[in-house]
Amino acid sequence: MIKLNYDGMLEELTPFFLEQGFAVDDSLRKQNRNSFVQQSMENLTDFCFCRFAPYHNKSFVEMSYGVRLSKMTPYIEFLGEYRGEPDDTLYQRGKVLSFFVNDDSLFSEAINSFKTAYHDWCLPFFKQNATPRGVFESVRSTGMDLRGIPSDDVLRTGKNHTCLNAKELDLFLTKVFSPEEIEDRVAFIIADAARVRHILVTEHDIPVNQNAENRLVNHLNEVLAKIETIDIDTARKELIH
Repeated sequence: MIKLNYDGMLEELTPFFLEQGFAVDDSLRKQNRNSFVQQSMENLTDFCFCRFAPYHNKSFVEMSYGVRLSKMTPYIEFLGEYRGEPDDTLYQRGKVLSFFVNDDSLFSEAINSFKTAYHDWCLPFFKQNATPRGVFESVRSTGMDLRGIPSDDVLRTGKNHTCLNAKELDLFLTKVFSPEEIEDRVAFIIADAARVRHILVTEHDIPVNQNAENRLVNHLNEVLAKIETIDIDTARKELIH
């Protein structure tokens, strides 16, 4: 009999991921999470992953997914501001699936939706971010989403938001791939944060810290100073495919 909870969902999904060429990753089990990984055929230290985590006494399941590029790890650690797994290059949590799996209809819906999401969401994400240049194109923000706003961009008072280090990676990879655009990227990040603060205050009546822009500008200047200490020529040789 199938267990209508997280453990039962894993029993159903494990054969599916094995068929897709993934392996079971035991590294997160102590954190009560499970991960499936698929190594790159070109570089065995690189891989893509799908992760699952249980909540509410294993009756609620969340899936996330991402990539790990070993050449990016030292730069990510150096830039800081990263709140994911230590070696993850980029992972998707803005477009994840979460399901209750504690009755027959919900369980079946979750299994089918996870499989569909793998094909519709995960595979394109893995393909896009298989190289540092692909990551560069992914993190180059075209504008913040109000559903997931970093605190150091807008500083909502009384709110706590976390994010990946998209701004830091954006500026670093701009320096690597398109150094002539670095000033434009800084200006864009500052202007977009101002746009979002305006919307929060005028349309949603959400208070914003008055020192938000200065905090953001100071942070960006600190990031740029860090980037200036990196041997960019060496970084280009390592990261440009």
